[in-house]
Parts: sequence; structure tokens; C-alpha cells
Amino acid sequence: MVPAPPANLPDGGAPGRADIAALFESHRHELLTHCYRMTASLADAEELTQESFLRAWRARDRFRGDSSPRTWLYRIATNVCLDFLKSHERRAQPTDSVLDTLERDADLDPFPDRDDPAALVAQADTTDLYLTAALLHLPPRQRAAVVARDLLDLSAAESAAVLETTPTAVNSLLQRAHARLRDLGADVEELAAPVEGADDGEIVRAYVDAHRRGDVAGMLALLSDDVRISMPPEPPCHGLREAEAFFTQIFGPDGPGAWELVPTRANGAPTTVSHVRAPGEETARPISIDVLRIRGRSIVGIHCFLGSARLRAFGTGVAAAG
Repeated sequence: MVPAPPANLPDGGAPGRADIAALFESHRHELLTHCYRMTASLADAEELTQESFLRAWRARDRFRGDSSPRTWLYRIATNVCLDFLKSHERRAQPTDSVLDTLERDADLDPFPDRDDPAALVAQADTTDLYLTAALLHLPPRQRAAVVARDLLDLSAAESAAVLETTPTAVNSLLQRAHARLRDLGADVEELAAPVEGADDGEIVRAYVDAHRRGDVAGMLALLSDDVRISMPPEPPCHGLREAEAFFTQIFGPDGPGAWELVPTRANGAPTTVSHVRAPGEETARPISIDVLRIRGRSIVGIHCFLGSARLRAFGTGVAAAG
């Protein structure tokens, strides 16, 4: 059991293992979020968060209190991410839009929301899918500057400490990043806006029910005219006509089976874990994480993520209830 986190590391002398473990545990989720924003991969973020803890432990003798413990941890985690991205850099294609990246990048992962809905009002917790895709268009150090200044709301001096550079250099990185995002039509302030707890429950319930009944017409009634459906690496669907063909196929006699959806949340958005019970089988098996984007009273985006590792991250070790 990790001890209760201290407010600060002890004054004088090197912090002990219990101090580092408690400090790190108190910031683990936000550091995991930070690593996810930098890589757009939950699996990589988990490994990099653990590596950050190991580096913090090894560097404990060098902590002198020149910055806050939180800034110190973010500096370590940022360096871990930047080192990783030197050999694993993931950049969107220059000609892609943010939507193109979201719909084509098969390595972009969904990020499970915390159980505490109140945590989602903090901008520092924002993991919006469109923002995550937009960040992939930036070089790693520009990406880190946007995260530090725009999302974590660190000062220029604190951001400089995190990036181990000067405030002037941070501002330069930020200006170039903002210019690139503007070219993409991505408003970082809008995408990073905290979720206000909009009541999307009725739409999600109707979405779940349409799947359960295999109701194509009922599903189409929930979608906007310009709806986009993605399931990388499969080609995306754009508009109601393509959406109708998509749902006619998966709900029809040649589809995978009976659908059972379990609501959850990911990336600050309504989400379902989709299960399918094949003909002749008693148990439904999980097959995808579907993150919904809702505008007004319509679903404008359905972003489906396949893969056993992603499903495990959402606790899908058991079949859906009937």
C-alpha cells in the first residue's frame, strides 16, 4: 500500500522511497494523461508513466526544491516522452486534416475517463479525441509546450522548467504550434474546454437500444446529416447514406450477430463498449470501444476502436449482461 501523499517533499536531504512513491501516486493519473497527450497511445503512456517513476526515484538525490515537486515530475515525464518520441515519433501526414488523422490513424487509442465525473471539469484532465489528433500534427517539443501552457495552465517560467529551456523559447514554440493548429482549423481553447456535464443520457440510451433491436431507421434518426463513422484501419463513413449502408450491414442477417452495448465514458465523451453475441452462442464478446461525439441533439461522430488491449483498458473481461 502506497503511503498517503505528502504535500511536499521533505526539506533538507534527499527524499526517501516512500516520499517519492507517495508523491508520484498523488500525481499518477495526471502524468498518465500527460504521456497520453504526447503519444496518443494508452499503452505507451502507461509504460512511459512507469518509466517516469523510475527516473524520479533515480534522480531523488538531485531534487533541490528549485521548482515545485509537481513541476519536477512533469519535467521528468516530459523528458521521458521526448526521448521516446525521438525513435517512435508519430506525426500526422502534412496533408491530413484533424478529422483525417482521427479516422485513419489505427494507433490512436481511446482514453478511459476517471470514475469521478467532477474530475472532468478540470482542463488538466482534458483528453478530447479531436485535440489528441490535432496534437499529432505538431513536433514533440511544440506539443509539449501546448500541453504545458494551454492545458496544464503552467506559467511561462514553469513551462520553461518542464521543457528545460527559457520562457522566450517556450513562447516561440507555442506561437509556432498555435499557427499550425490555426491552419488546421483546430481551436485548442475550444477543444480543451472542460466538459460541463451535458445531459447526453437520452441519446446514449437510444443509441444502445437501436443496436439491441437492430433498428436501422432508429439509428439514422439519431445521426446528423454530416455524421462521420470511423473504425481504423477500415475506411470511414461520411454522411447519412454511407451510415445507412454501414448499419444495414452490421444489423442485417449477414452481420456479426446480436448487439449488446454497455455505456461508459472516454476522452470526456459518451462511450459504449460494444459486444456481439454470435448466432448459436450464449455469451456476448466485446469487440469495440465506440466514442460518440454529440452536437445538440444529434450524434455527429462515432469513432470505433478495435483491439484486445483497448478492451482490457475498459475492464471488459466479462461478457455484457443480457
